[in-house]
Amino acid sequence: METLMARVREKRMRRAALKGDGLQDGGRRGDSSSKRCGKGSRQDDSEIMADNEKTVRLNLMEKESEERKETSLSLIEDEDEVEMESPIARVREKRIRRKVLKADGLEDGERRRNSRIKKGTLSKSSKKDKGSRLDDLEKAEESFDLYNFDKDRVERSFKKGHIWAVYDDDGMPRDYALIDDVISAHPFEVRLNWLEFQNNSDEALLHWGKKGFHISCGKFKVSRQALLKSLKKFSHVVDSERAARELYRIYPLKGSIWALYKENALGAGSSSLMEDNQCYDIVISLSSYTDLHGVSIGYLERVDGFRTIFKRREVGAHAVKLLGKDELRLFSHQIPARKLSDEEASNISKNCWELDHASLPRELLAINRRS
Repeated sequence: METLMARVREKRMRRAALKGDGLQDGGRRGDSSSKRCGKGSRQDDSEIMADNEKTVRLNLMEKESEERKETSLSLIEDEDEVEMESPIARVREKRIRRKVLKADGLEDGERRRNSRIKKGTLSKSSKKDKGSRLDDLEKAEESFDLYNFDKDRVERSFKKGHIWAVYDDDGMPRDYALIDDVISAHPFEVRLNWLEFQNNSDEALLHWGKKGFHISCGKFKVSRQALLKSLKKFSHVVDSERAARELYRIYPLKGSIWALYKENALGAGSSSLMEDNQCYDIVISLSSYTDLHGVSIGYLERVDGFRTIFKRREVGAHAVKLLGKDELRLFSHQIPARKLSDEEASNISKNCWELDHASLPRELLAINRRS
């Protein structure tokens, strides 16, 4: 564009110079005419006739010169217009080409994806050998770029006033702690206050606690203080609401992933539940909990061939379940998770989440080899 503007300025200068030359030529003709008029009294008739003929020839030559200059000026103006329009046309052409290429790329990607599905590399309806398909899935998991949840629980992640989920004796993040002070980052040491669940003398909740179950949702009060020097005991920062000076509300929020006790397995104690993966469901909270409406959840299931990748089991109104206030005891613990992008999940399934393996029961981490 700078080169184009330089050429336009140069042509404008040429045009001004041509006009200036025309004015100078006109001035010279006027001078020569006046001089001839002054000498006419002293010249004879033959000289006057010769001068007249010269004047006529000069006038014709000057007229032709003026026509050529006007033609040159019009050509310069036409070139200016063409050169000013051509970059705009080129820009438009490039934009059109870019859109066409992008559309072609999307179509090619869709064709490749459809081709893979038809070949049965990830299709459940494929009739090829299931063992080889599962091997491919295991290889896909090995090459899958898993998220490192440990990056979210490093020394610099701890701040005063944060509430953290802490692994209990069963190895699940069911205990809560309020960070009172970060004494040292290296070596790691924090002072905290444990949070205790407030059952408000609810007999059902008291009976639940006596059977060994830990309640993870409700109101929690600040209690005894402690020092912790092990970073590995912490799981994740907990979203909470401060209800009073030393009272916090912890409930499922929309989009959070939880381990849920199955109601048909609640006759056993908590130790038995920990040993049987059939006693837990993995669910996603489809709404944030309120005392009036409770919370709606959707069930997740693991993607075949992956240890920590889960997807929605079903979709639609029939796949949503509503849990009221009295059913909050079914929530075992929250599981840190992140939703996969469309690009990451393009060869797996829509609406997939990667879960933190440290918060999954050990039995759920085994590769499922069922079709």
